[in-house]
Formats: sequence, C-alpha cells, structure tokens
Amino acid sequence: PHFPELRPLAYADARKNKITVEDLLTMSSLLECDDEDQNSRGNEERMYPRDDWLRFVFTLPSQQAPGQAWSYCTAGIVVAGEAVARAVGTPLPEFARKALFEPLGIAGERWQAAPRGVTDAGGHLHLTLSAMLKLGELMRLRGVWQGQRIVGDEWIARSLEPMSRVDPSGRSSAAWYGLGWWLEP
Repeated sequence: PHFPELRPLAYADARKNKITVEDLLTMSSLLECDDEDQNSRGNEERMYPRDDWLRFVFTLPSQQAPGQAWSYCTAGIVVAGEAVARAVGTPLPEFARKALFEPLGIAGERWQAAPRGVTDAGGHLHLTLSAMLKLGELMRLRGVWQGQRIVGDEWIARSLEPMSRVDPSGRSSAAWYGLGWWLEP
C-alpha cells in the first residue's frame, strides 16, 4: 500500500501482493533476487546502476510463494526501508536520527542515497566504531539505553528469532536468519 505508483507492476503477478515487510527482512520474499548469484536478475550489482531502484525491485520475476525460500536480497531491504519511510512520513535517515541515533548520542552517520531520493537501507550506512558498539549494546540491553527505552523489547526479541533457514540441508550450525540479522551460535 505504500507504493501506489508501482501497484500496476505488483498486480502483474498476484503473488507479489502477498509480500510483507517481514518477508523482505527475513530474506524470504518470492522475488528472483540473490546477491550471492551473479546471474540472479535481482542481484544488487544489477540494481546499483539503475535510475529507479524501486521499479527495479517491483519488476523482478516471482519464483515461489513468499516465505518459502531464503536468498540474500539487498534490493528487498531497500524496499523495506522505503516502506518505513513512507509509513512514518519522513525520510529514513531523518527518522533513524530522531528515533535511534540521537537518543544513543550517535552523530555523523552517513547514508548512501539511491536515485530518486530513496535511501540505500540495504547497506552503505557509514558509522563510527563507537556508534556500532552503542547499537550492539542497545541490542544486548534489549532496547534500553541509559535507563530509557529506545527500541521495544518485543521487537528486539522478535528480530532475533530464527525465521529463515539459510542452509536448507541443515548441515550448517549457523543456518538461520532473523529480521535483518544473521543468527550464529
């Protein structure tokens, strides 16, 4: 619903209308998008030179139903980030600054902008080492920083649940992905 200008592209394949933000964050959308496969139509290296990253993602072909397979897809995270920005009515860097970075005392973060004003939520966020340490501590402390709740405990717990099996064979002990997190022992 946050992308009315791209709705005709989504309606071209009814399965795309079932993709959720959770599917994008768990790398389990149905899109042909695999950053580990150079031949994948959704490989991030094919997205970067495009003028319209959102259109690029919305035109990717479907492979199966959402939630059925895992493949690392930076393009999906870009869409999830833009969905958040549109839902809160402010650009993602501004929202993150006010809701997360300022309460943690983080300054000087730099986001790479994609074409057409979209933020590259899939990577290329530049933070200092101390900023990264603060984010790690925020997670360890279950969303509380200096006695103040910054991120909901329910979100922290949910984001760290194993949701997508990275290695369907089960051979790897580090075979799970949460909501935007690699989950390793």
